[in-house]
Amino acid sequence: MEKSIRISFVFLFFFTFFKILSIYFSKIGLSGDEAQYWIWSQNLQSGYFSKPPLLPFIIYFFTNLFGDTAAAIKISSVSIYIATSVNIYLIANNLFNRRIAYYCAIAFYLLPGVSFSSFLVSTDVPLLFFWSLSIYLLLKQISKPSYLLSIIFGIVLAMGFLSKYAMIYFFICTLIYVFFDQRARDYFKNNIFKNLIGLFFFFITILPNIFWNTNNNWLTLRHTADNASLGNVSLSFINFFEFFIAQIFIIGPVLAITGFYYGKKILTKNTSNVFLICYSAPILLIVGAESLMVRAHGNWAAVSYVCLSILIVANIFKSNDRSVVINNFINLFFGLTFFLLILFGNNLKIFDRLGGYENFSKTINVYANDEKINNIVIEERLLFSLVKYNLREYDLDFYCPKSPTEDIGHHFQIDNPLLKNFNNNFLYIGDINRISYLENPSRVFLLNEYSINSKARDVKIHKVIFD
Repeated sequence: MEKSIRISFVFLFFFTFFKILSIYFSKIGLSGDEAQYWIWSQNLQSGYFSKPPLLPFIIYFFTNLFGDTAAAIKISSVSIYIATSVNIYLIANNLFNRRIAYYCAIAFYLLPGVSFSSFLVSTDVPLLFFWSLSIYLLLKQISKPSYLLSIIFGIVLAMGFLSKYAMIYFFICTLIYVFFDQRARDYFKNNIFKNLIGLFFFFITILPNIFWNTNNNWLTLRHTADNASLGNVSLSFINFFEFFIAQIFIIGPVLAITGFYYGKKILTKNTSNVFLICYSAPILLIVGAESLMVRAHGNWAAVSYVCLSILIVANIFKSNDRSVVINNFINLFFGLTFFLLILFGNNLKIFDRLGGYENFSKTINVYANDEKINNIVIEERLLFSLVKYNLREYDLDFYCPKSPTEDIGHHFQIDNPLLKNFNNNFLYIGDINRISYLENPSRVFLLNEYSINSKARDVKIHKVIFD
């Protein structure tokens, strides 16, 4: 191993150690979505309203090892990204050579998007791991197909699908790859039975999630379709520009600029480039078009950066390896700065939206003790998640309003609905009109109007008494 790579690994070791240290000592708690995933991990199921089930299982594993602290939950992302970077190395080594593979793995681990995502618990993290592992297994299958590899490949694909339904892009990209590459066509043509076995194990693995969706009227599919908002097409160049800028942030300005500069070289039609383009460009085009016609968050194209980062780094490395080294140091500086803010900057305005919920939760607990009430009803999903997480050590029962005539809006209305015949006293946080469907007459007292933080609107705390 050459000296520059050894030095890079020393930097990466200390960077990873600093990540873990910053997460452990940070005073920034969980976001609402992260708290929601933790709640799901306390009641493992084969499906959830808005997401497939794998992430709660991962959180369950890490919290059983390290406890229920925010650090224990978030450390899962750092661990998985290390494994994903190993997959990047395996892919690049298969397509190019060992030296390029090292630089591709290092560059991926230092991407600003990866550094940012390392502090978050999200479905993108396991998705990127299983996507990258699927890419590697496909390359191995094409070069030396086997029945055992077909089984493993099918299961890994399914695990990606159970991480996030965006794994469906893998099948779209594969169809495009088969169209453009003769070697791929020969593989699929000559190994039909092996691929059928892989598909069989894919469907067997996702079957519990299919059953869950079937038993719940395909809620997740309908939510995903609603989230895409394809029924509300309206051209917006502002949305597209925001998506485009987000992609530059995710990959880093140096790789983005050098990628454009060496565009002609990158688009050279050789076997490795064709493969990498087929598993990155279609995703960017699809999500980019969605951002133009409807809307799209920057992370919706996250899986494209597995192959795109390898494509750019490998091609520019052959012409100008210095730019790759510069890119890595700039991205390392960004990562260190970001985690310094995580460690010391919890009072900064950029973190306002995450602050205040612990104090608010304590306020709710004080009212529950004073009023001798152990039932808490919270209207908003994210507020529900954060309060329940922060009060996890107390003997309290949590519910969400759910009128019989109302469509299900989130998973807590499935697992924790406030039914119309509920008749126990409770504290209520939200719009009091949302519980007008309750059957029994009640008396309502406004206890407080609480401002959680400067970024959130005030919430009202009521006491609801049943006669």
